[in-house]
Amino acid sequence: GNSRRFFDPKHYRIVCHDQRGCGRSIPNASDDWAASIHENNTTKLVADLEKLREHLGIKKWSCILGGSWGSTLALAYAQAHPDSMEDIVLRGVFLFTRPEVDYLFRNGLSSGQHPEAWEKYVEFLQDTLTSLPEDE
Repeated sequence: GNSRRFFDPKHYRIVCHDQRGCGRSIPNASDDWAASIHENNTTKLVADLEKLREHLGIKKWSCILGGSWGSTLALAYAQAHPDSMEDIVLRGVFLFTRPEVDYLFRNGLSSGQHPEAWEKYVEFLQDTLTSLPEDE
């Protein structure tokens, strides 16, 4: 990916990964939404990063780069595995605060960027809400 450009491959072993449901990961949200979100949560994503580090035989990540949601994930990884990394670089920080979530997912303020995707998202939410059992 694009994140490779931040590092000199002559100096760093660059490892890029696509988190569950994204990019080249399988299952992918664009192909199978339900399967891609199964057990797709921060705890599992952090565990995936640690398993990747161990699988590749990397004693410590020299630097973890996270952008947008990746910045939140990088911070969560750093909290869970502080001895497994040396440095962290965050860009385009998204900390999952209420105003950030509302902007992206609730108020429709990001809808103008990708209107077709926003409409699919709203339809999904409406379908999900109508299929929930009513409170007793």
